[in-house]
Amino acid sequence: MAIELRDFGGAIYAKDTTNGNDYTFSKKTAEIDVVTSGSNAAIAISDGRNAISFPFSDVTLPTGFADIDALYTELQTWLRRAVPSFGYAKYWRSGTNLNPAGMTPERFIIVDLSDTTNYPHEYTNRIEIQHIKIVARETALPAPGTVILSFKTGFLSDVDRTDGTLETITKSNFTLGNAEMGEQDYYFNENPIVCDSSRYVTFDEDENEAAWADTQTYRSTLDSTSADTNPGSGDLVGQVTFWDAGTAEIEILVGYNTY
Repeated sequence: MAIELRDFGGAIYAKDTTNGNDYTFSKKTAEIDVVTSGSNAAIAISDGRNAISFPFSDVTLPTGFADIDALYTELQTWLRRAVPSFGYAKYWRSGTNLNPAGMTPERFIIVDLSDTTNYPHEYTNRIEIQHIKIVARETALPAPGTVILSFKTGFLSDVDRTDGTLETITKSNFTLGNAEMGEQDYYFNENPIVCDSSRYVTFDEDENEAAWADTQTYRSTLDSTSADTNPGSGDLVGQVTFWDAGTAEIEILVGYNTY
C-alpha cells in the first residue's frame, strides 16, 4: 500500500496510490489515531466524512519519513498547526494631534506575531485576518473642532535592522466635525486575508522604510502609551496620519487567526 500525503493549510490530503482513491480531511474535525487488530496496527485518519488507515506492516512511506512513528508524529504536528488559534486585538489612543510633528504617521503594532505569551494566539507562522473594525471620534469637547485623518492597516515583510515593508490591507479616511464619529468595517470571513507577501499582492506598498526596521520601538495593543515593541516580519500593524491639528480618539479591533 503506497500513500501520498500533503499538508494543505486547513486540510490533510491523502491518496492511496495503489488503487487511486484520494481523500481530503478537514483539520477542524479530523482525528488521527493508532488502531490495532490482533497483532496488526495502523494509523487511522477520520473527520466524520472520510476515513483511511495506513497499516504499519504494509505501507510504502511518503518521501522524507524514516519510519511509521515519524509519519504519525508529523501528522499530529500538521493537525495542531492547522487548527487556528482565534483572538481579538484592540488598539486605542486618545489625544491632540496624535502625531505632533504634523504629517509624520503614528505607527503602532496591532498583533505581534512572535508574542504568544501576551497575545491570544498559539502559532507564529502567519496571521490571517477575518475582520477589521476602525473607529475615529472627534473629542475636542466642549469646544467645536474638526479633524481630518487617514488610517492604514497592513502587515510587515522583509523586516531587518535596516528597514521593512508595509503591505497595506485597508486604508480609511475620516473628516470629522464637532463630536462626530466615523467607523469602517471590513469582513473577510469567507476569504481571510493571508498576511504573507508570497500570497498577497497590494497596490499600496510602503517598501523598504527605515521606520519599520526591527530596531524601532512602537506602541502596541498591549500598551498604547509606551513605545516598547519592536516590529517584525508578519506583524499586523497600523498607522494614522493627521492632516491638520485636532483632537481625536481612535481605535481598531481585529479578529484574526494564526497558523
